[in-house]
Amino acid sequence: MEGYIGVDFEPLSSKQIKTISGKTPQQYEREYNNKRSGVGPSKFHGYAYDGIWVIAKTLQRAMETLHASSRHQRIQ
Repeated sequence: MEGYIGVDFEPLSSKQIKTISGKTPQQYEREYNNKRSGVGPSKFHGYAYDGIWVIAKTLQRAMETLHASSRHQRIQ
């Protein structure tokens, strides 16, 4: 179908490779489950976690760019 974009929920990776957070997917999932305190899991938790990391890295890069280009600019 022309113009169609499909999405699906994927499980966390089973690879034992550390991600940008310095944790493996299994370490993240264990920490997530420990902090839920009896609340049911969200199928979106992995996407939220990744999204926060994207925002953090974007802000870090913007701050580095501003610092390199001029000391008089800042993010407010």
